[in-house]
This record gives sequence, C-alpha cells and structure tokens, in this order.
Amino acid sequence: MEAIEHKKWRDGGETAVTVPAQGRRARNLRPLVWALLGLSLLASLYLLGYAPINRWLHSIRMDAAISSYEKAAADLTEAEKEDILSAADEYNSNLDLGAHFILGEEDLAEYAALLDPQGTGMMGYIEIPKIGVHLPIYHTADEDTLAKAVGHIPGSSLPVGGESCHTVLCGHRDQSTADLFHDLDKLSMGDTFTLTVLGREVTYSVDNLQVVLPEEIESLAIEEEADRCTLVTCHPHGSSAYRLLVHGTRVE
Repeated sequence: MEAIEHKKWRDGGETAVTVPAQGRRARNLRPLVWALLGLSLLASLYLLGYAPINRWLHSIRMDAAISSYEKAAADLTEAEKEDILSAADEYNSNLDLGAHFILGEEDLAEYAALLDPQGTGMMGYIEIPKIGVHLPIYHTADEDTLAKAVGHIPGSSLPVGGESCHTVLCGHRDQSTADLFHDLDKLSMGDTFTLTVLGREVTYSVDNLQVVLPEEIESLAIEEEADRCTLVTCHPHGSSAYRLLVHGTRVE
C-alpha cells in the first residue's frame, strides 16, 4: 500500500510517522461529502417548502386574473356581451363535424379575435370542484399558456356550449410551480366541471375517461347535436407517453 512518510520531533529525537495515502484521500473527500449533503438538504427544503409556496403564489395570480376578467365582463353592456357570445356561437356552428385541429393563418387570426374582451387571450375560466381547480382558459395550447393555465385547442368548439359542439381543453400535470391538471385522474363518472365565459356558465358531467396515444384523437370529434367538453393532460405522471382524456357531456 502506498504511504506518505511524515516526521515529527518528540523528546528531542526524530520519530518517523507513516500515514496511509488512502486515509489522506479520505480526509480530502470530506468537503465534497459535506457539499453533497448540503445540496441534498437544499433539495429537500425545496420540495417541502419552495415548491408549495410557488404553487400557492401561482394560485393567487390565477385568482387575480379571473377577478380581472370578471371585472372586465361586468364593465361590458349586456348588448356587448351578447354580441361577443353570438359571434362565438356562430363560429361553433360553422365548424365541421369530426376532429380538425390544424388551422391556417387566416383561420387562426379569426379564432384569436373571438372571446377576448380584455385583449389578453383569456376566454373564460374553468372550475372543477372535486379537485379544487379554478383556472383561466386561454386561446391556444402553446407552452407559455400551459405553463400557467389551461389552453383551448384551436379547431375545437369555443367554450360556450351549444348543439354540435365539442370543446377541448388542455393542461399540464407535473409543474413544480402550479397544480393545474395535476389531479385530473382523481375525477370519476358523474363528477362535474363548469366553464364560465362572460357570465354564461356551462356545466359538464364526466361520462368517460380514456388513456390514449397522443395521435389518437377520434374521441375528440364534434358530434351532431351533442354538447361535449374534453379535458386533456399527459399520462402517467412524469411522462408524456400517453394522454388522459376526461370526457364530459353537458348537464343543466
């Protein structure tokens, strides 16, 4: 075994002391061990405190966004609200039956101009009492939208209800900064959720839950005379391999 020889003076004489190099290396590793323990402690504190605080702050911001939306809606006259909702109803009535989620630039521009009373892209909000969801709904499902709220899938029906409508809403599950659709899998048959747009409330009752591949979109199709809404998120937790679809049909 490799060794390092040190000398020290004792009783006026020289004594040789041999220290194993392995022990020397072990002492040198102690700062690294302490650093790793410190990082582990910080990670634990993050999981126990920082992430929940972030989610709490996000909830406050989303409640504020909804309050701002409701104030903007209250500032509109009844005629103005009716005009906005009627335009959304007409848009929905012109959508083809089936599942068509690829829009051209002109179609996207028309879509973006609807249901946007504040000019922020917020269309309304969704409430799911069983899992404590109270979140804004925004146009499109791009990453910026899904990082904070629920996104509406372009090409699906606008979230105002009506015959031959199928609204599709998408939300993330595993965000350390927000709960979003984290507990969507806890919904079961008969649970309800409500969409509110400019004072119009549309409530749906869960009638089916599916786990499908991302490309399997047949169940998102608009069906003649049906009034449906589907909530979409990744599945399982921590993976985007599949999609969890929570289907609802409108109830009074």
